Amino acid sequence: MNKKLLSFFALLFLPILAQAHSGGIHLHGFAEGFVHPFSGIDHIIAMIAVGVWAKQRGGNSLYLLPFTFVAVMGLAALVGMTGVEIIGTEAGIMASNAALIALVLISSRFSTAVSMAIVGFFALFHGISHGAEMPMATETLSYMAGFIGATSLLHGIGLLFASLWAKRTQNNVIVANSL
Repeated sequence: MNKKLLSFFALLFLPILAQAHSGGIHLHGFAEGFVHPFSGIDHIIAMIAVGVWAKQRGGNSLYLLPFTFVAVMGLAALVGMTGVEIIGTEAGIMASNAALIALVLISSRFSTAVSMAIVGFFALFHGISHGAEMPMATETLSYMAGFIGATSLLHGIGLLFASLWAKRTQNNVIVANSL
């Protein structure tokens, strides 16, 4: 993989200390849920990486990987809202970043089912975190709609980034071949 892309992901990964926690932001419902995924670089990296990996894989993965992440995350958030905890949630979030970045960097070609299982496994940790950190006074469905919307947006940003990167790389090859 290109050194610039590797550097991009390395820079994103350096400050990660599993900090997916809002604080000081006083919003309610949808807005609070929407802001949550943006409140920690760990969530941002994982969700963008899912979009990049989906684009690299192509085909059905373009929608199956992001959908799997969102669906499992949403279900896990419901569990997290009940107070159920998973030991190592923060470690799982950190591991998701390392693993998803590695899968992108090596352009992993697991089967679609295995790729969905990997994405779903990591979505559990993100969902538990989202649900556990939901403020008690907020409206559950509105909050969930917010963080699901933000997660989908971040997956879309990953897809867009990968598309632009592929186009740029393809244009560079065409220019180099014409010289």
